Amino acid sequence: MTHPRRISAAGEIAAKDPRGRIQVVQDPDPSGPPTALRTANPSWSCVGDAATHHIVFQDDVILARGFFDHVEKAAAAVPGEAVAFYEGWEGRNSGVVRLGALTGASWAYAVDEHVPSLALMLPAEAARGYARFAAEHGDGWPYDVVIQRYLKALGIPVRIAVPSTVDHDDVPSLAGNSKHGWRRATYFTDAAADVVSPDCASFPVVPFYQYGESKCAVRQDGRWEYLDTDRYLRRLGLAERCDADFAEAGEPDLPAEVRRQVWLTAFATGVAVAGATGREPDPEAAAAVMDSLGPGGLCEEYTDAELLPMIPRIRALALAALAAGRTAHGTGARPDAPAATVVVTGGAPALGAE
Repeated sequence: MTHPRRISAAGEIAAKDPRGRIQVVQDPDPSGPPTALRTANPSWSCVGDAATHHIVFQDDVILARGFFDHVEKAAAAVPGEAVAFYEGWEGRNSGVVRLGALTGASWAYAVDEHVPSLALMLPAEAARGYARFAAEHGDGWPYDVVIQRYLKALGIPVRIAVPSTVDHDDVPSLAGNSKHGWRRATYFTDAAADVVSPDCASFPVVPFYQYGESKCAVRQDGRWEYLDTDRYLRRLGLAERCDADFAEAGEPDLPAEVRRQVWLTAFATGVAVAGATGREPDPEAAAAVMDSLGPGGLCEEYTDAELLPMIPRIRALALAALAAGRTAHGTGARPDAPAATVVVTGGAPALGAE
């Protein structure tokens, strides 16, 4: 899916498929307000008659070597699921990718957020039904939220590649997304795996760093609850331990609030990793996912030039917090308490569903 101004870049991406299956679909109203939603409808509708799956790329992607063989194997391994081959470092699902990488998973199920749609594959019948759903339910919502609501309505789970086999080529966004700052994958490989397993990790707690704040997505009774990480650690009885370890960690040359929020995120990630597996995380994978932690949490506040010198400092602090959280797991004074029930009343029914 592309805009006429980027037709050349889109053509180069399409040409990478050795079997020539990729069509270039242009914005049907290129003079209209910039929006990916308008081009998504024809992009999902042009499914081949014999196709079992359909994948849509946006026009600013970087593909790993062997990507198309990898896609075919993924389609065969998980025929009834949606597959996101990219997750950006700025999303809640960046925490899913980090946990997947730290626990050795090659796929992980997404939390209930907008669906990563830079490179997304759907079963063919689901792809064919998207345009009608968007026409009936998409007014006023961005593309990645509309497709999230659509897949949720169909009961189709979304799995995310770990690591991503697609990265974001950070050119200026025509859809107005440049306001979200520097955007890249949480964890990217330049060579897709030869073997594709159907196994997919699912995490009950997903710490993430977004908009400068540390949060946790917590699965409760089939729904996701989102709360501040320090509050979650208090539930576990680990807040004092986290604070004590933070006080001993020293003070790298970072703003105080950045230090605190990075520590909380990585400490809670360590707790979650220890709860999921007793294995030591792969050092290279740990360093890679903590390299993207700072940019993901701060890309809307800082420029890429400002973030670059911060990355190694944040990585070092985050790795120390990760280790501290793994050590602290299981030492809390009380178990996790059930969440309070929140009822949304009034307004549009769709707001309650979100």
